[in-house]
Amino acid sequence: ALVPSQEEALLPLLKGLGDRQPTVAGLQLVQLATVLGMTRQAASRVASSDLEIPHLRQLLANLPDVESLRRRISRSLDRRGRVKDDASPHLVRLRRQVHGVRDGLYKQLQKALAEGGEHFASDTISLKDGRLTLLLQANARGRTKGLVHGRSGTGQSLYFEPLASVEGNNRLQESLEEEEAERQRILAELYNEARRTLPEIEIHFGILGELDLLQGICRFADRSEALLPEIGDPGELQLIAARHPLLDPELADLRAAALGQAGHQKAAVPLDLVLDEARRILVITGPNAGGKTVALKTVGLLALAAQCGLPIPAAAGTRLPFSAAVMAMVGDEQDLLNDRSTFSARLLRLKEAWEVAGQDSLVLLDEVGSGTDPEEGSALAVALLEGLLDSGTLGVLTTHLTQLAAVALE
Repeated sequence: ALVPSQEEALLPLLKGLGDRQPTVAGLQLVQLATVLGMTRQAASRVASSDLEIPHLRQLLANLPDVESLRRRISRSLDRRGRVKDDASPHLVRLRRQVHGVRDGLYKQLQKALAEGGEHFASDTISLKDGRLTLLLQANARGRTKGLVHGRSGTGQSLYFEPLASVEGNNRLQESLEEEEAERQRILAELYNEARRTLPEIEIHFGILGELDLLQGICRFADRSEALLPEIGDPGELQLIAARHPLLDPELADLRAAALGQAGHQKAAVPLDLVLDEARRILVITGPNAGGKTVALKTVGLLALAAQCGLPIPAAAGTRLPFSAAVMAMVGDEQDLLNDRSTFSARLLRLKEAWEVAGQDSLVLLDEVGSGTDPEEGSALAVALLEGLLDSGTLGVLTTHLTQLAAVALE
């Protein structure tokens, strides 16, 4: 894969970098470095490829150099987004200081245990409220000098800090605070550098999105045996063994993942359809559940997909024209909110079909002429059909009206 899987959404990361107040955590910076690494690897693979891919080469030639930011994030943060102990020389010194203070404190506490062991419940050194303490027997309170920081869960022991360890604990707290401040400083610097680089980062994300889209198109084409159709002349449309993606059994698992149901899983009958100068409009009639609307939807969906540069599930020899307008009327157009009945709403859509009609238009009308008296609907449908023919429009119409079917036969 040119673009590996990326499970986390990227737009929130860009939004966080654009906010005035820092909202990007270390883990998101690691995610940013991962994304920048993806585009870098993609550019490297394209540059070393022997394939003729001028579009990809031109796309990646404009990739800004953000390698220094990516490397700095990778050097400074681990996979969980935490600042590494060696992220800066100052942090290394602070870590040594913390270890030194803690080791000295352990020695002091072990000495206290050795000198007054009979007063302590165990030889365990515990952490209480950020301070290293010993477990003093409750009945031994006052017998040795120090501070009590609370009782244990059983109530029989006290978290006890010997007086000799107070200064060491104070130094440990100060050292830990200095260490945390240095970690936050490193995170803030990385955030500020990423924010300054936001325009370049957005270009990387945009290019990555385009690569991901192209990769998805290739995977779809492979799964559905799709191809890029030939571009036909105006007034010419030819589908060979075309399949609707919602009926293609090869895509059942993808439909289940994307739509929640696999839908049709048996073999689908492919569609062969030809429109040309001699036969520009096809009128389909027949019984319910006979496939009329499926044929119309297949034509419309594949025509639009082709105009988006997408491969379509069809066989070689398929030709589709470039359409300046694709108009479809499928289903009930009733709109109660706007006080439109089924028929009045359909009239508005038919008006739209009339207005877009032309040699570079594709009109798809389902159940044309329905929603009113059959004779009136037939008259309207026949008039519209004649107007579409006169304008040179390509079209597919479905109907139950015998009068319209008879006119088409004539």
